[in-house]
Amino acid sequence: MKTTFQYLVKILVILFVVFFVDFVQAKFVKSDQVILELDDIIVNSTHQAFKNRVEKIASNRNFNYRKALKYAKSINKYYCFNGFEISEVELLKYFKRAARRSRSVEEFVNYFRERDLRFLELLDDQVVTGLYNNVRKTTLNGLLDALSAYY
Repeated sequence: MKTTFQYLVKILVILFVVFFVDFVQAKFVKSDQVILELDDIIVNSTHQAFKNRVEKIASNRNFNYRKALKYAKSINKYYCFNGFEISEVELLKYFKRAARRSRSVEEFVNYFRERDLRFLELLDDQVVTGLYNNVRKTTLNGLLDALSAYY
């Protein structure tokens, strides 16, 4: 009787282990399916707001850099571009610096390419030209160019 009971207990333990292992495998390891749970990625894209702001600067014949800079400081707006964030104040300063150091639209665009600032690629060539011309007018070199055109 004792040996039959031992055999019965051993069989029950083996069945329990087999079913438990199958249950664990079915629960946690699925060979046919792979489930990937990824974090949500939130892309803050302000490309359209950036385009609108630059188009406004490019189309404004009476663009005043100081007023635009003062306004940008008051609203404290940031634009997000694929991995980096830049404030409107910094953006205006980049535009002014690039316009000051360049004599043509190509040099203006190259200034941004050399510094790996690719946000001008979002804009049309006509908008970039208008941006360069309007910002260039507010620099000393631009004022000297305008004076030399009159004399």
